Amino acid sequence: MAEILSTSLQEPTKVQAQEFWMRDDVKTFDIPDTVTEIGFEAFGDCTALEEVVIPDSVRTIDAFAFSNCTSLRKVTLPDSVVEISHNTFTNCPVEVRNSRFMVHAPTSAAGCFVVPEGITTIVSGAFAGCKQITEIQLPSSLTTIEDYAFSECESLKKINIPESVSVIGKKAFEKCFTLETIVIPNSVSVIGESLFEFCQGLLSVVLPNHIKKINAGMFCDCLSLKHIQIPESVEVVEYEAFKGCSALTELNLPTALKEIGRNAFENCRSLEGIVIPNSVKELERETFFKCLALKSITLGDSLVAVGFHAFSQCASLETIVLPRSLQSIEDSCFEGCKSLRTIEFKGMPANMNGFSVRNLPKVQQVLVPRRTYDFFATRIQPSSIVQEL
Repeated sequence: MAEILSTSLQEPTKVQAQEFWMRDDVKTFDIPDTVTEIGFEAFGDCTALEEVVIPDSVRTIDAFAFSNCTSLRKVTLPDSVVEISHNTFTNCPVEVRNSRFMVHAPTSAAGCFVVPEGITTIVSGAFAGCKQITEIQLPSSLTTIEDYAFSECESLKKINIPESVSVIGKKAFEKCFTLETIVIPNSVSVIGESLFEFCQGLLSVVLPNHIKKINAGMFCDCLSLKHIQIPESVEVVEYEAFKGCSALTELNLPTALKEIGRNAFENCRSLEGIVIPNSVKELERETFFKCLALKSITLGDSLVAVGFHAFSQCASLETIVLPRSLQSIEDSCFEGCKSLRTIEFKGMPANMNGFSVRNLPKVQQVLVPRRTYDFFATRIQPSSIVQEL
């Protein structure tokens, strides 16, 4: 068994990044009490390392510090540690925690996993890749769930989020394929991006009643999600928020909504109708791209711009009414809408951006306001389909 003395360190207060990376001759390591920081991949891929004692002097452990230490059986982690980066113990066959931080669950963990009372933080990636865990019980002391905390827990079916939690990081539940229902309590004020991305079995979600936005990619590729109640407090639906929710049949957007990001509802193939609130001023590119079943669209009377491919490939859409407020419409916004028969303009957009119906073979009429025939007839061909209201 090899022994490494404090004099072996390049710097007495820090184990440098990759300082012992891929050393296969060390089984135990007693870190000197002069050390305050353990650097990036400091002991990464030390496959023979079985035990490590981290002294009370250490306050910071950087990412991947002990990653792929596949023989590690015992870790002493003091409460002096106040900052632990992501994936610190990735692929290590040992549970790692102190009185406050749940740092790492071994990928061999199975069945129901109980996080003990007193834990305040689930560290980034703590349960990532624990494919055999089916249930996780979280303590009432918990306040923070960091990024990727439960990522790729492919068998996870049940988890409780206590009302003490205020922060949930990005992609915390991504690729939890068998998770079907979850309640995010009103205590949560911060939610990261892509929270439930690729949760293909997700059926039901309860969101906090005060949130202001549905974050980017929050429900991206949640293939089984049919219904969701968006809180009335929501003002922004960010990009790709519901992209690929192919089972979603209906969605009520709150009246307070002001912004809808690009690709927000792309490939929602079962969505049949949508009402855009009056407070929304712009539909960005590909907002409803490939919503194949979309038959009914009601646009708000404050809408000023319709972006590139906003309704492209909406194969079931037959009629669209564009509000008087509209100032700009992109050429290809209805491209591939093979059932579209009637387009009605309530006003006269200042910027038509080469708008045409050349790829819309079933369009029979473009209805325009009185005394605007010449404006539209010179921009839409064949002009014979342009008719005054």
